[in-house]
Amino acid sequence: MESNRNCFESINFNKKWDEEDWERFFSAQDEFVRQVRPGRAYARGRTVDPSLSFRNVMRRFGMDPDGVFAPEASFEPPAGPSTEPPLWKSRLSLEEAEVDALPIYIRAKSFVGVVASLWERRFQKMMAKTYKSRLHRLCQALLEDIRHHARRIPHNVAEGHYVGYGAAAVKGNIARCRRALTHADACVGFVSRLPRRFMSAEEYHLLFRETLGLRNDLMAWIFFLRQMNA
Repeated sequence: MESNRNCFESINFNKKWDEEDWERFFSAQDEFVRQVRPGRAYARGRTVDPSLSFRNVMRRFGMDPDGVFAPEASFEPPAGPSTEPPLWKSRLSLEEAEVDALPIYIRAKSFVGVVASLWERRFQKMMAKTYKSRLHRLCQALLEDIRHHARRIPHNVAEGHYVGYGAAAVKGNIARCRRALTHADACVGFVSRLPRRFMSAEEYHLLFRETLGLRNDLMAWIFFLRQMNA
């Protein structure tokens, strides 16, 4: 029990927290869960090789890593007769909203659906087999990693939403969304390593486009949350 309390001993509860303070608190919570309820602890996916970071992957595909982020173009409300302010333009609306109504959460859940659909349509039989081929084993491992990290994205967005949008709480919200962004970055790296021979060019381009699009939308969402209390 003493070791459980030690998880939080580096946390200063007597100060105004910034994003890094919130991250230290969430990390302490994770460690506490691993110690107290190891069966419920979240699996730790493999980290991405630095050579497969977002910027390096973009350069490999001939793209400008600084030219793909345009927050002004993200989260535009659909055309319609409603005169209500867009959900993501009002702090009060955000605080009162169900997480299922958040555009970024919807986007993240959609990405999980894309991964699941590809898994079932193209890779379900492969994932059920044991292979000697190094290429097949690599593909299986990468698919497991992509699915793991994809699922963590909406989870962290939702956890951020539950922390809140007030002047103090929004920094914890951002810390959670930064975790979601880390998982999206991991997906970019893993998708870039998938052997192309196991899927069509159309399927691969769809997966890569959806992965990159979600990653950029998360950046836009974090930018928006920071601007709320700038």
